[in-house]
Amino acid sequence: MKKVLIVEDDKDISEMYKQKFEMTGFEVTQEYDGQKAQMLIKNTLPDIILLDIMLGSKINGFDILEDIRRDPRTKGIQVLVLTNLETEEKVAKEIGANEYVIKSNTTPEELAMKVKSMIGL
Repeated sequence: MKKVLIVEDDKDISEMYKQKFEMTGFEVTQEYDGQKAQMLIKNTLPDIILLDIMLGSKINGFDILEDIRRDPRTKGIQVLVLTNLETEEKVAKEIGANEYVIKSNTTPEELAMKVKSMIGL
């Protein structure tokens, strides 16, 4: 079973995505805090990370993405930046995001299809 990690500080949004991905056949882990997410990524090595940029912690999504790409153990993990910031796609892709999706423009079904495509399902 493919592992998805959702790093999203809005618990309602995170829960909505979690339910959709579990119904689609994924093993889902959630984290709301950036610092805890960094540790979780290294400990669980998910197949794909859905990463919000704005997190309610000292560490934001860009910091996490930079950390993922620097670490040889995690640099190959697919990262889909999932945000409502329409202006940060260029920065996210330069840091190493595989995909950049605007939450408000994408249904959970569309997101699930994109994730399946990204990890070869």
